[in-house]
Amino acid sequence: MSAPRRTCLGCRRTDDKARLVRLVWNRAACCVVVDNTQTAPGRGAYVHVDCAPRGVRGVARALRRQVDGTQVAALLNGIYDVVRSTPGESTASPLRVAASASLRS
Repeated sequence: MSAPRRTCLGCRRTDDKARLVRLVWNRAACCVVVDNTQTAPGRGAYVHVDCAPRGVRGVARALRRQVDGTQVAALLNGIYDVVRSTPGESTASPLRVAASASLRS
């Protein structure tokens, strides 16, 4: 049995779910957040860490709701900036990188 595969919003390539960052709508905060456990209920939007800045436009469509584009852009750019500023992180777990980004923002 193979690992679950998802499509990246930035590059439109499919990859193993574990190699992508999952974004979900947080009802309590009324915003898009990183799902570090990849188990939050509801629809998810997936993006490679390196493709994060290009994935902004597809988040609303993937989550099937209106989202604040500025907030999503800041979240995705934060994820990307963590990777660019930390040597060796591009090969690290996307969840660890995403967790670092959400703590910095």
